[in-house]
Amino acid sequence: MLNTRLFKARQNLLVAAVRVILSAFALVAVLVDPDKPIAGTTGLIAAIMAGYFIASLALGAVAHFWKDRYETLVLPTFGLDMTVATVILYLSGGATNPFFPLLVVSATLEWGWKGAVWATALVLIAFIPPALDVYRRFNQAAIDPQLFIIRVGNQLVIGGMMAVFGRHEERFTRDMRRLSSARLQPKASERPPVAACLEYATMVFGLGKGVFIWGDPEEPGLTISELGPAGFRESSWPLAGTEDHPVLDGVTTPFVFDPRAPEAPDPDTASSSKEPPSAILAGPILRHLVDTPVLVLPVKATAFAGWIILQDIAYLEREALVLGSTVAAQAALAMESWTSLVAWRDAAAAEERVRIARDLHDGTLQFLAGTAMQLEGVKQQLGPDQDQAKEQIHRLQDDLRAEQKQLRELITSSGAPADDHSRGASFQDEVQRLSNVLARRWNAAISVEVDPEPRRLPAKLVFELLQLVREAVSNAVRHGQASLITITAGRCDTGFALTIADNGVGMASHGVFNMDDLHAMGLGPRTLLGRVAGLGGDLAIETAPGGTRLRITTPIPQAGGKS
Repeated sequence: MLNTRLFKARQNLLVAAVRVILSAFALVAVLVDPDKPIAGTTGLIAAIMAGYFIASLALGAVAHFWKDRYETLVLPTFGLDMTVATVILYLSGGATNPFFPLLVVSATLEWGWKGAVWATALVLIAFIPPALDVYRRFNQAAIDPQLFIIRVGNQLVIGGMMAVFGRHEERFTRDMRRLSSARLQPKASERPPVAACLEYATMVFGLGKGVFIWGDPEEPGLTISELGPAGFRESSWPLAGTEDHPVLDGVTTPFVFDPRAPEAPDPDTASSSKEPPSAILAGPILRHLVDTPVLVLPVKATAFAGWIILQDIAYLEREALVLGSTVAAQAALAMESWTSLVAWRDAAAAEERVRIARDLHDGTLQFLAGTAMQLEGVKQQLGPDQDQAKEQIHRLQDDLRAEQKQLRELITSSGAPADDHSRGASFQDEVQRLSNVLARRWNAAISVEVDPEPRRLPAKLVFELLQLVREAVSNAVRHGQASLITITAGRCDTGFALTIADNGVGMASHGVFNMDDLHAMGLGPRTLLGRVAGLGGDLAIETAPGGTRLRITTPIPQAGGKS
């Protein structure tokens, strides 16, 4: 609001200064050459111009010293300008009048394109009487059709230009207000805030759809994210090994791409020319996505690069490029903020893991070791005829050793960097070993079927998956009264899939639920939901009176922390 008032004050001061200058020159012109007006009107015109000059000085002083007070005088001042200009027109017999263009310009600055249209209409109405025969006989002056036609044409041109300018200015101001009111606040999610940046860009330009082409500089191929009436969707665009990466070639400023233009020249031959980036970088991907001119906004951040493509913009002009530069800068800042948030989250998680590992080593692990020793002492005290009790104690000792092994692996992995996925583990072997322990512990039949693994999974992912199995089996037996549990696992399109089904009584609410449904309805084990979300995965539960089926999918982290 303060910036708007400041702009209005400067605008009013400019109009007031132009009014003073024009009235001064008009007054001097009348005094220097008094024979130009119609005979007998020289004194009256001079008096009117002198009074108008004094009024202009007073209005200029008000605009300079009392800016808020001048705002209340805008409409009366426009009426004064219109009246003086019309009277001078009639008294001077249609002589050249410099005040009508000022009327149109001031009305445009004050009320936009509508002000330009209304001011032009009023001026054209004022031009009609001097062209009438009755007026000419009254003033005893000859009709000058040429002057009349030229004056009307000039006024129409000036009014039309100001109307277009006013409309453009209103549109640009509206976009700037949307830009200032919108906020890009990324979260520490597993994926970059591409959807949020695309929604922000389309909102600023008032569009219903947009495309974000982005990729990782260290990974081949591109991701195409599209936002439209049907929602948000993504697809991939593979790149050949010799093909240039169109979003990573050093372009940092917005440009307009026209797919109807001829094919771009070869980059090797065009590098020495002064072709615009839109001509040099016109690749098949852009021509595949758009068929009309679009605004392309390069977005660059740490380990991220992409292009936001906006179509159907009302004005692909310099202002669109200026506004696009700001939008691209905001999107790049959001990407940098996301990178920082993820790094901070990972650092905090690593610190928390180290603390938990220390507590487990000093507390739980030592307790398990002590319990195993006590069981060994109890077994030694049993008589030779108590073989069954000895066997049960032996099984408990095996379970304790398995738990100790899992805890040691957790403690070891907690000391590694958050993005270190270089250590591999066999999920097939580990889940089979865990299922044997859980079957004895919960007195349930557990079957395991794991697809052969082409390569070992990251050790941390294996640990998380095993914890999911523990939680699911525990819930199936304790809450679902299950006696038979089936575990199947293998790689899928999105990474790795783990399915756990039981023959229990099902959950309190029967049906098929995804993670959003479970959160909204407050269903499902919170620990399991939180662990799946932490892996960046997805969870679907199908529950009925005959049992419950959990399907968990999670991406497989690669070396460097990428999925």
